Parts: sequence; structure tokens; C-alpha cells
Amino acid sequence: MAYFDSPKNRALWNKELASLRKMKEDRQSGKVPAVTAEASEKPDMSMRNLRNMHRVRTSYKELLAEETSEIKARRSAGMTKAVEKNVQKTKSAPSMSL
Repeated sequence: MAYFDSPKNRALWNKELASLRKMKEDRQSGKVPAVTAEASEKPDMSMRNLRNMHRVRTSYKELLAEETSEIKARRSAGMTKAVEKNVQKTKSAPSMSL
């Protein structure tokens, strides 16, 4: 409960609580129209989308393809690093030819 020890945080919480109470009073007094069955599904979906905005629907095949491409990219990057190391070794090693 240390969050409420700060006067700033306590003020923010009281403001949020006041707005929630006002919304509740509006619903109870009938200022907000009653929600129909069709309308209740749409806001629910939009709220779900708002909560999960960072999530993107993908199929299992798409995930496998993405994973495969990442593995191939890592392998090819590893191969290029190994080739570069071999080239540097041959350049730094003294030549035995006359």
C-alpha cells in the first residue's frame, strides 16, 4: 500500500475513483442507454482488442515458417563469421611460400 503514501499517487487514485463512481451513477440513473445483445458483443471485442493490441493473430504454419527463417539466418550468419575468421587467420599467418 506504499503507492498511496505519496500525495501525488493518492490524488491520481481519488480522481480515477471519482470518475468511476460518476460512470456508475450514470448507468444506474439511466443516462447511458441500455446495451442490446448485438451491441454488447462489439464493445466486448473492441475491449479485448484494446487489451491485446500488441498481439497479432498468426497461424501455426506461419510461426513455423518464421522460426525456420530465423534459424537459417542464424546459421548463415554463423557461417559468414567462420569464413571471415578463416580469412583473417590466413592473412595474419606467415606465408611459407618463396
